Amino acid sequence: MKVSMPDLISFAIYDGIPPQEEGMDPTVFWYWPKQTQKDVQLNEIGLYLTFTGFCRDFRASKDCQFVQTDTAFTCFGTLGSDVNVAACFNSTDPKYHRILVNSLEAFISVYFMFFSAPTRQKDGSLDRTSTFTFNEYVEELLNIFNCFPFIKRLPPSLSTWMMCEEILASAKNVLPIIKSAAFIYKDYLVHTCMKPKNFLALYLAYQAKIKALLDFAPINPPKNKFYWQLGVVGDPERPVVYFTSLNLLDTSVYTAIVSYNELTIFILLSTPKEIVPSAFLPLQNVLEQIMPNIEQECISILNHETIQKVPIYRDDGIFILQREKQKVLKSSKQNNQHPQNSQNALNEKFSETEYILEFLNETESEFIRVCAQTTPSSYIFMQKDGNQSTITSGQSESMADATSQFVEFLKSSKLG
Repeated sequence: MKVSMPDLISFAIYDGIPPQEEGMDPTVFWYWPKQTQKDVQLNEIGLYLTFTGFCRDFRASKDCQFVQTDTAFTCFGTLGSDVNVAACFNSTDPKYHRILVNSLEAFISVYFMFFSAPTRQKDGSLDRTSTFTFNEYVEELLNIFNCFPFIKRLPPSLSTWMMCEEILASAKNVLPIIKSAAFIYKDYLVHTCMKPKNFLALYLAYQAKIKALLDFAPINPPKNKFYWQLGVVGDPERPVVYFTSLNLLDTSVYTAIVSYNELTIFILLSTPKEIVPSAFLPLQNVLEQIMPNIEQECISILNHETIQKVPIYRDDGIFILQREKQKVLKSSKQNNQHPQNSQNALNEKFSETEYILEFLNETESEFIRVCAQTTPSSYIFMQKDGNQSTITSGQSESMADATSQFVEFLKSSKLG
């Protein structure tokens, strides 16, 4: 079953500073759909200001991230200078809450990747550059909401890692201005030395087919042949150099995109000394030699994963494991007999994880995550990633919340 993002109902950029006088209307800088009546826009923004202001007053000045009604889910964010954004989605499914919040955060990251933060003039009005940006470019950026705000990762492979590191080392040797790069096969991340937030913003902009990245990409890409999507583009007989400047790595960098079949590499460069096609020929020679080998390795890994015995998941993404009740009762009984002995509590912890460890060891898949409910409010989480395993436990009201907390823990610990 193919899963897709909920439809975007409306998107607004508005003044986060409420009207100072009674009877004044809130300020709407930009609204989509554009044909929406002005009164509808003002009523909606007025509700946003009232709700977010109320939440801020009663949540120790913390901003509200989202609100759900019986028909829609709305996320809130800011572009700075009290310029707020709100995205309303056609969804009431709790499983999408964190995804939709992350989607708006990704939109803001992509916006800052291409444009600077809005600024205000002395009278409090918005600067002309920001107004022009909203009117000319924001509608295209809404394609970001068609993409899930994450990317799958190719199962770890030492040979793939060595190939990618080899190509990076060789590329930097012939073109020292290369700062970092990321390798993608189909919709899998193969290898990257970019910051995760920067990579995700660039990947989503690429997936959303933002013109600044793909305006010169070939309409009919060649098969079994290296080609530039961004960088050395145009007529092969008379190529030109075209890079897109992005706000990444805490500075401005140039971006090149190259491909070989379904293998794509994002390359970040500092300012080139020579903006001529011949200056990038040594880099092209290096990439042409190794990219076919990386592609074959990726195909081999994915084919191997397909034939492995992997657990069958339900439509909601949860696979339920039933534990033996005898083990639980035995463990609880031991604990009641010796409440003063902390070692019994530790033994109980191990007995709770024993069944899941056995399951992980029997599973031949290289990558798997498991969430197990041990009491009505207690959960154990395990992740197997190749030879590395991560185990932790926590308290939560539901399995969905517990899983979300675990994923956030992995991200913050740089384990996921």
